[in-house]
Amino acid sequence: MISCWVLKKPNWYSPILPTTLRSRVTYQGSDGKSIATVEGLDSGGTLSAVQQAFIDSGAFQCGFCTPGFVLMTKQLLDEHPDPTDDQIGHYLSGNLCRCGTYPEIIAAVKLAARKRRNT
Repeated sequence: MISCWVLKKPNWYSPILPTTLRSRVTYQGSDGKSIATVEGLDSGGTLSAVQQAFIDSGAFQCGFCTPGFVLMTKQLLDEHPDPTDDQIGHYLSGNLCRCGTYPEIIAAVKLAARKRRNT
C-alpha cells in the first residue's frame, strides 16, 4: 500500500491512503477543506523557499520522507517564521528519515526561514 503526506487545512498533517492511484490521488474525507501536497507548493514552476532550501541543503537521500518534511516545514514557518530549535524538533517529530539526513533537514528548515525573511 502506498501513502503520501498532505496538509489538510486548518493545521493538520496526516498520512493518507489514496483511494485511487493513477496520475492523481483521490482523497475522501476532506470535508470541504483545502488540501496541499508538496507538488502544489511551487508558484508558476518556481519552487517555494522551503522546496529550494531542501535542495540547497541536500536534505534528502532516497526521497521517501522528503514530502512530509517539506510540508511540515511549510506549516512550521507559516506559524513560526523564526523557529527555535525546540519548535523545529516538535514540528518534524511526526516524520522519520531512515537515511539519517536529520542534520541536513534541520539546516534546510533554518535556510528556508532565512529565505522567507529575505523575500
